Amino acid sequence: MRILRVLAVTLGFLPLAPHAYTQEPSLKDRLVGSWIYVSSQAKRDDGSTLPRPPLQGVATYTSDGRFHFITTRTDTPKLASNDTTAPTAEEAMAIASGSIAYTGTYTLDEATRTLTLSIETSTFPNLVGLPTSVAW
Repeated sequence: MRILRVLAVTLGFLPLAPHAYTQEPSLKDRLVGSWIYVSSQAKRDDGSTLPRPPLQGVATYTSDGRFHFITTRTDTPKLASNDTTAPTAEEAMAIASGSIAYTGTYTLDEATRTLTLSIETSTFPNLVGLPTSVAW
């Protein structure tokens, strides 16, 4: 999704000034948009890698400082009843343990290249209110 949006902007609005081609966009300008989740790595306290399940998802960052993130396991079984209000206990556990979504606000410190998320709501309530900062 990000690539198509960038191509549309590039093809639709050609700058008139020659120096516009050499000016690098800000980190925020590069962050804003929708990003397809490809993979992630998790590490234990001892530095060893934690295995990750097969996931798919998307993260969206808006120009007004909001973000949304969701991932789900790609191997979650379909509900036998085909009724989202009546999963079996095993189906409900597979869904709950195989997906996460959260949303809130973000700030991006261009000088330190630090992205800070402030989570307002989440399918994992323990994340709410916890600021999360990452180097970007």
